[in-house]
Amino acid sequence: MGGDQHANGRTFRERLLSRLVIDPSGCLLWTGARSRGGYGNIGTNTGIFAVHRVMYELFVGPIPDGLEIDHLCRVRHCAAPAHLEAVTRQVNTLRGYQALSWHERRARHASNA
Repeated sequence: MGGDQHANGRTFRERLLSRLVIDPSGCLLWTGARSRGGYGNIGTNTGIFAVHRVMYELFVGPIPDGLEIDHLCRVRHCAAPAHLEAVTRQVNTLRGYQALSWHERRARHASNA
């Protein structure tokens, strides 16, 4: 996946990074195609991959068996490695139901400092 040359001559990594923009909140937002659920997708000649999973593997390391990638910021098209954590499905699901998003908790903490 990492060394694939695309028809326009750019590598997979170049195509991946060219579609990311930094949001004022600190998220690294995917501007390319998204799944119905809102997750970023990128295609190669071998398939379609979830951008957040690719970014985790490129910048953090392999995703351990049995774990999935949680967006700590709760933004599904964010691909910032610092906002991604490998967790169990149970932990990911429980975090998704928290009353306040990560950004809301961060803003409250900053206003109380």
